[in-house]
Amino acid sequence: MKKVLLLIALTTAVAGAMAQGVVNFANRVTSVVPALDSRVSDKASGALLGTEYVAGLYWGLTADSLNPALSNGTAITKGFTKSSSTGLGTGVFSTGMTAAIDGTQPGQSVFLAVVAWETAAGPDYAIAFGKGKTGMSNVMQVTLGGGLNPPTVLTDLKAFSVEVVPEPTVLALGVLGGVAFLLRRRS
Repeated sequence: MKKVLLLIALTTAVAGAMAQGVVNFANRVTSVVPALDSRVSDKASGALLGTEYVAGLYWGLTADSLNPALSNGTAITKGFTKSSSTGLGTGVFSTGMTAAIDGTQPGQSVFLAVVAWETAAGPDYAIAFGKGKTGMSNVMQVTLGGGLNPPTVLTDLKAFSVEVVPEPTVLALGVLGGVAFLLRRRS
């Protein structure tokens, strides 16, 4: 009886994954032509990112409606790696991680972008933005794989960098509000 229940559970999981659009969440794929090698670096130093950074996938039906991509309710993320020989960052977060995106279907056209952030600045990109180094790739329109088609490789992904983007201070927002008030009062 336990074997039957396990078989049903596994079949349901596989069928659910096959019903969703699938992407190869990677920035280095050598099995495609031309090979994908879009490493992520620090804008200030040029150093390639290492294990103190995380990459995440964002998706949307339009280029300006991107939100975190989820797979089985969990954000699609992957840590960056360090070189075993030098200990320096490689700028690579994955060389091949297949991810099914919740709410999508195989063959569906969607917009994707990759984000990166410092883990010390927060558990996700939205929280880390303005508190640490963050960055976003170019937005790509892709047709998702899945079903009988292989996962989509992000062949249009361009290398990008992270930087500190400070949030506006309360004082700066107050000054802008005051200027807007004076301009409105004048007219």
